Amino acid sequence: MSAGRLLGLDGALLRHRGLLAAVAAATATLAIAVAIGALACAAQIVLARHVAPEIAALIVAAAAFVIAVLASLGFFSVVTRTRRDVHRAVATSAVATLAPTALSLALRHTRLAGVAAAAGIGFWLARRAR
Repeated sequence: MSAGRLLGLDGALLRHRGLLAAVAAATATLAIAVAIGALACAAQIVLARHVAPEIAALIVAAAAFVIAVLASLGFFSVVTRTRRDVHRAVATSAVATLAPTALSLALRHTRLAGVAAAAGIGFWLARRAR
């Protein structure tokens, strides 16, 4: 018996729905790109009535560049924060999982626990020295 069947999951249905979701996301992304291009073209046409067409094109391009830079900064900020949060969650989970076993082992084998504690502190200090 497979793990999917054991958990009540239908693999073929999940693959089918995943494919449909991917096609819908790709279609939406393409439609948004076309809409943004049309919006930029319309903005350039409107600006060209008030300033020279070359200046209107530069204004639209500069606005698109500023938006792209702000979006990139936001993206990198979110990714950095998420990485930090995931790292903390994994470290906390590891401590919560291993601490009872390590404490039980340390209480049974005090000499081994002393050596392991000294080695752990040494590795921790060496890592912090960077």
